[in-house]
Amino acid sequence: MPIRGLEEVRKHPGQNFFLKVPQKAFKKMRICIDGNWFLRKYVDVSSICRGLVFGMEEVITEPLLKLLEFKDENDVDMIWVWDGIGINKLQGTSHGGLGTLLTEGFKEYKQENYRKAGKLWRNFIMQKSEMDVANKILEEKGVAVITAPYSATAQCAYLMSAETCSYAFGKSDILLFDGVDKIILDMSDGSGKPYLDVFHKSRFLEFFNLSSRLFSALGLLLGCDFCPTIPRCATDFSFNAVFGLMKGSEDLLKMIRSTCDEGSSKKYTEQFLQGLMLVTYLPVMKVSGSVHPYSEENVPRNLEKILGPKLAPGFYESLFMNKVSGDVLQIMGKTPGTDRDSQLIKMVEAALSRVRGGARKEKGSKDTKDEPGSAEAFVNIIYPGMVLTKDIDPSVGVLLLMSIELRELETPFPMKMLCLHRQTGTKERLKISDKTLKYYVGITRLFNYIKEVKEIYEVTMNKSLDGLFCEAPTLFSASFHDTFGFSESSGESNRRFLKSARDFLRANEKLSPIIPYIVEEIEVTLKK
Repeated sequence: MPIRGLEEVRKHPGQNFFLKVPQKAFKKMRICIDGNWFLRKYVDVSSICRGLVFGMEEVITEPLLKLLEFKDENDVDMIWVWDGIGINKLQGTSHGGLGTLLTEGFKEYKQENYRKAGKLWRNFIMQKSEMDVANKILEEKGVAVITAPYSATAQCAYLMSAETCSYAFGKSDILLFDGVDKIILDMSDGSGKPYLDVFHKSRFLEFFNLSSRLFSALGLLLGCDFCPTIPRCATDFSFNAVFGLMKGSEDLLKMIRSTCDEGSSKKYTEQFLQGLMLVTYLPVMKVSGSVHPYSEENVPRNLEKILGPKLAPGFYESLFMNKVSGDVLQIMGKTPGTDRDSQLIKMVEAALSRVRGGARKEKGSKDTKDEPGSAEAFVNIIYPGMVLTKDIDPSVGVLLLMSIELRELETPFPMKMLCLHRQTGTKERLKISDKTLKYYVGITRLFNYIKEVKEIYEVTMNKSLDGLFCEAPTLFSASFHDTFGFSESSGESNRRFLKSARDFLRANEKLSPIIPYIVEEIEVTLKK
């Protein structure tokens, strides 16, 4: 979240730090963009429900096109920065919290409150598959795309402090880092004219007679991504109240202890000090090509307690170049995991272990069954014993068998399996089923994890498996079947898919005792 309450001072008499700057003033400049923040801010949440059915590509593309239009019209050089490894907090949604989001979102969806439903469902939508869509669009338009070692906010701040970029475009948390002055907060100033909303930190410091260090402390006390609001002002909040507490104190830690009750004082002091540490020392990829703390002076010894142990340079390099994602490192056990579905994580960890071991064998052997680094070799490693049939996509086969093993796939089986059949259509009023949505979310989560495992294989083998795990599940085929059955061309396509899935499952009956029951239900469905 951005620094809480900073917008309140926009209306302060005489303020000169919030500026409306014409777009043409940015001509030929270089701007870095916090990618995760950008999509959260500009994706139309009311369109997410439609995106679930028809695919998220259009939902992701729309805000990017506006940004790229600004880029082309003003010859702006852009660097897009993704978040990397999560920092000692829930980077994603836990499996337990997922159920609540699904249930609450579905209540809103049934009442056609698509915006509210989209807000609730947005948290599990912005995943690896959506990032890949954005990467393709951006790279085709000449935007450099990188992934920060940890925080895109910190990386954007560093690019500013190193004078690599003229402006950062992101949430106000960027201002908490030393060496950052001007940032873009919004693509529009609200007037409908071609102006950008810009904040000047140096003018703010002069206006309120603050040092850069005190500004960072103020931002943490107000509340941001790095620290919650000081408890004294958390409920009855105002910028002036927090500012008054800070300016009236010579010792901020004493102020925190004196204004917080005994129960919250110790906890908040730890959160505040951790926040200060992060905005001072959070590691970034530096222009030297290696990862170091933001400030390299007097680095505290306990930094690794928050971030986990420092990783090998090759991991950070692969992360920076978008060859792997931050979640891969969690799967590898290098950083604390956030997904609480232990069975899923164990399965993915086992698959990754086989992939890493199998890749090493492939590289050292000339007697492998399949061509080293091929799609067939990867599939045989990731799901040994799986029999592929001629009409089934290997990616679909892996996901289908894994979802059966995880018991994600429950009756009615055919309806849910259709989430794995990606096709396009024009039916506008297709409805989402709650049970199918639950399966879709689970299979999409699995899809993203396996896609990340594939990245490790590609890096290890120095090959690209473009044909595997490249298209995320959607709800179109399932929603179409729920309403129209096997009618029209989309229905016929669904029929062919279910026949292929039936034949594939028959060939793999020995892998699970539940498969014969799934096959039987598919047969009944095909006869309708």
